Formats: sequence, structure tokens, C-alpha cells
Amino acid sequence: MNTDRRISYDAALSKSYWAWRSNPALSVPTMMASSLGIIAEVILGIFGIAYLSSNEGNSLLTRLIQDLMSGNLGRLSDARSVVMSSGFYIPLLTFMIPAMIMTLVAEVLASGFVYSAEFGSYQRALEGNRVDIPSVMVEFRKRWRPMASTYFLSYFITFAPILCFGLAALGMTLAGVSSVLFSSVLLLFGVLGTAAVAALLIYTPVVVCAEDLRGWRAVSKSASAVISHPGPSLAYSVVYLLLTSAVSGVASLVPGLNLPLASLASVGILIIVTPVLHLSKSSLFRQISGGEQIDQVWPTPLQNDLGWSLARMLLSKLRTGLGQLVSYTTDRRNFSYHIVASAALVTGLIGGITLGRGGVDQLIFSLGYSPGQINPVVTGSLPLTLGVYIFLHNWQVSLATALSGVWMSVIPVGTLFLNGVIIGVVYTLVPNTLMLAAALLPHGVIEVPSFIIAGSAGLKLGITYFRALRSQEAGQGQDMLGRVATQTVYVVVGLALLFLIAGLIEGNVTPWLMRLAGWS
Repeated sequence: MNTDRRISYDAALSKSYWAWRSNPALSVPTMMASSLGIIAEVILGIFGIAYLSSNEGNSLLTRLIQDLMSGNLGRLSDARSVVMSSGFYIPLLTFMIPAMIMTLVAEVLASGFVYSAEFGSYQRALEGNRVDIPSVMVEFRKRWRPMASTYFLSYFITFAPILCFGLAALGMTLAGVSSVLFSSVLLLFGVLGTAAVAALLIYTPVVVCAEDLRGWRAVSKSASAVISHPGPSLAYSVVYLLLTSAVSGVASLVPGLNLPLASLASVGILIIVTPVLHLSKSSLFRQISGGEQIDQVWPTPLQNDLGWSLARMLLSKLRTGLGQLVSYTTDRRNFSYHIVASAALVTGLIGGITLGRGGVDQLIFSLGYSPGQINPVVTGSLPLTLGVYIFLHNWQVSLATALSGVWMSVIPVGTLFLNGVIIGVVYTLVPNTLMLAAALLPHGVIEVPSFIIAGSAGLKLGITYFRALRSQEAGQGQDMLGRVATQTVYVVVGLALLFLIAGLIEGNVTPWLMRLAGWS
């Protein structure tokens, strides 16, 4: 490892930005990373629905709901006795434990694929090779096994300090041998320990791709790189924290615009900030290990490119996306995917109505929901701001839904099913059909089909990936996967315009119609 040459993080950051500008597909792995949360939501959501369905006639659950509905805090001890009853928590644990284990395993394995695609693509870009979506899919499964095992090990090591100190603080507090102040100090030590370990392991996924190491060897290599060059490594960590915090925190500084700005910031972090910063980390490690020497020649100063030039590039991607959206939606070969996606939503809708009428509606009422009352967030928002927030939120959900299909086709289908369940439960909460139509139809005629198309694209991506794995000709299967993955990404890009229209209607027209229908 080179310890003599001066390492420049500024140069690494600038090079990373221009590498991203030349290869926008470098954003695709971070888009895939956003779908990791969908996996957990589907697993936990389905287990939760199964638990509620199996306990519809459970007298203990009914009693707990009644205690909550009473609003009598004096009966809190009764509610606690219900929760601690073996008839309540044993069935709960029977569902929770398998759900948590499945979620953990799925997250670790999926992270292996994501980080293999991400940091493998960064290596290609830094070596001067073109990166497109098909090449990202090549990297997707190239090193997923070593990346998954190393990911699990590094996270276990990272969070070990806070876990150990936290358990010690909890145990001593429950035993009555420590004060709240002493427990807080122990927790502080845990937080500082976790932060220190995280700083040492920042290069771990880079090492797996750059030097083909895994496990303890990759972890120790990262720690060695940080210790040998603490300055640039610290600069990366500081820039990462400051930039992501600044992009996210600006929303809180503008009253009334915090919702849309926060959503816009999350999209910027997903598409631009995270890929560029992670790419700069890969570049930094290549400098430290002596594998890269940066010539500081850029097309234009970085800050000069963050205006119309960048916007023009994003608009060109949107135009391509709209074309792909029309092509995908109208292609008869994709009708079977549309039908399955629609069936998943309808099945969830029926299940949600059944679940709501089985007691969940009473539980929601007990938590303070008033039938026929508009959400205060809607009534208190500035014009257009809520619509922009809804648009960006729904687009990110559709993006995660479509790309989650690469793990398994059941994930986007499960997402549509759960959304159907939510709509079904809402149906049981609304006083009458007219009020329900006013709340859902104005924007739903655009929003619901858009989600179905996203789920359909995710379903096709998952089936294509399965076929590629089984293909007798590896090259042909990989080409097919690359084409479908490219189409999936652009379909979701094209859906952004539909979600924008639906969001503006939901944020500005729907509340007005709801009031006309009797909402307050």
C-alpha cells in the first residue's frame, strides 16, 4: 500500500462526479438499494396480516382493543396483563420470529447483490470503461457471495459496541445497580465505539471488488487503509456527513415547504449524491493502494455543471422513459404481467376489506381516527407543496417496487397486494361510498394504474432474471436480462410524469372534492 504519495480527496470527488456524468447508469445500483426496504415491508407486512387474520376471534386481542377504545389510562395495567398473557404473546412470537429471520436473511443476500453491482460498476468507471445498465447487471451477480458475507460481518462488527454497551446499560438499570446518568454514559461509549468502527470500515465493500478479498481480510484491509491515510479518509467521512445532512436538512429551514423539499432531497441523494460520494470512496481507495493517479483535467468546473446542463440530461432521460413506458404498456407480450399485477392488487383489496371488518377498523378507531375527517397535514399544507411531496414519494415507491423484482418476482406482487390491503382497510373506515369515491377516484385513476405498471415491470424483471439463470447460453441470458433491466428503469422514469399529475390532483383537487362529499 502506497504511503508516500499525496492523496487528494478533492480530486477524487471531482473525478467521481464527471465519471457519473459520463455514466448515468451508475445511479442504478443505488436505485436498487432503495428496494431493500420493500423486501422487509413485504415480509413483515404479510406476516402481520397473517397474524391479524388468525386472531380475529381471539378474545385477548378483542379485550386489548376494547381497553384501547375506552381511553381510560387507569386500565393500562389491564392492557399490560393482556399483552403479557401467554395466549397473546406466544402466537405473536410465532409470527414475529420467522418474519424477522426471513427479513434478515433476505436483506443480507440482497445487499450482497446490490453492493456487488454498485462497487463493481464503480471499478469499471474508474478504469475508463463505459457503464450502462446491462454492464451493471453483469456486476450484479459477479461477487454477490463474498459481498454478502462481508456485509454481514462488517455490520456485526460495526454495531457490536453499541449493542454491548446498550445491553449492559439496560441490565444494570433493571437490576437497580446504576443510575440513569451512568446508563447514558454507557450508551454514549457504545455510540462512539460504533462510529469509530464504522469510520475504519468505510472501504470494506470497495476492497471486495477492487482486490477480490472477503470477510476478515477485506475488513482488515479497509482498517489498514484508513489508518495509513487518516486525512483523506476523514475528509470523505466529513464530506459525506455534511453533504447528505445539508441536502436533507435544508427542508427544515423553509417552513411550509419542508415536505416537498425533503422528498426532493431524498431523490437527489438517491440519484446523484450517493453514487458520486461512493464513487469518490472507490477512487480514494485506488489512490491509497497505488492503483490510480488522478490528472486534474475536467470539462468544466463542477459547480458550473449543476444547473441547466444537468437538468437537460435529466430531461432527456425522461423523454426516453416516456417512450419506453408507452412501448412497454401497449406491448401485447406484457399483458400477462399487467393481469397478474392487477390481480395482486384486487386480491389485497378484498383481503383488506375482510381484515378491516374483522376488527382492524375498531383498532384504528381506538387509536384516535375520526371517520370523515381529512388528515390535518392536507388541510395545513401550502398550495402545490403537498402535491409535489406525494408525487416524489409515490415515484420512489414505484421505483423500489419495480426494481425489487430483480430479487424475486413475488416482491413486487407482494407490494401491490399490501397496497390493496391498505385500500381495502380504508374502505371499511369511510362512512359512505360517495366519500370514498371523492377521496380515491380523482387521483386514483392515474395513480393506481401507474403502480400496477411498476409492479408489472418488476414482475417481468424477476421472471427474466430467473430465465437468465436457467439459460443454457450464459451470454444470451445475460443480454436478455440487460435489455429488460434497461426497459424497467426507463419505464419507472417515464412514470414520473404520471405520478406528478396524480400527486398534484391528490394534493389540490381531491381535498376540495372531499369537502363537497361531506368530509370535514
